[in-house]
Amino acid sequence: MYAVVALFDEKSEAKIEQLSQKLASKRLPIHAQHVKGIRPHVTLATYHKLPLHRIPIYIQTFCQMTRPLPILFSALSSFPPGGTLFLAPTVTIELLNMHTSYHSVCRSFADIEHSLYNPQNWVPHCTLANNLTQRELKDAFAYCSEQFSPIEVTITSIGLVHTTFENGKCVRYQPVIELPLQADSYVYTEKVDART
Repeated sequence: MYAVVALFDEKSEAKIEQLSQKLASKRLPIHAQHVKGIRPHVTLATYHKLPLHRIPIYIQTFCQMTRPLPILFSALSSFPPGGTLFLAPTVTIELLNMHTSYHSVCRSFADIEHSLYNPQNWVPHCTLANNLTQRELKDAFAYCSEQFSPIEVTITSIGLVHTTFENGKCVRYQPVIELPLQADSYVYTEKVDART
């Protein structure tokens, strides 16, 4: 599968990773422990397959028309069925417009009819931990509630990543490209077999 993700500047990433490491210090499983190379992000879209010779041009077009966007992670929340603990941003018109604009530019690539990342279904979030048991989720939520204060971040780039799942869990997160917002060009960060 593939995902298009909104990425943050280094200072913003460090704030989120600090909270993740505090979770890890309590021996609670965090997202980054299970998926090598994963970075804090907000997912904008997912796909089963993508034509890698075409999609970068569309993402570049979106980036050229989109400014960096400050957002505020103002709350902790969870998806209990998946044992997922996440940071929830304040949902602003600007954030919704960014998401809708991406889907408008790249609508021809949509191949998951009822995707949770479609504009009508989207719940923006930044995952801290997932695949937790109910007890782990309860403990992680309680711990983070004591540590949490709102986190200001800035979305500064858009990434395309190739993900591999085993038994319903993401086990590999391979960056394909990353483009800064208002980018003039793009580069591949890693080669991925276009047939996957």
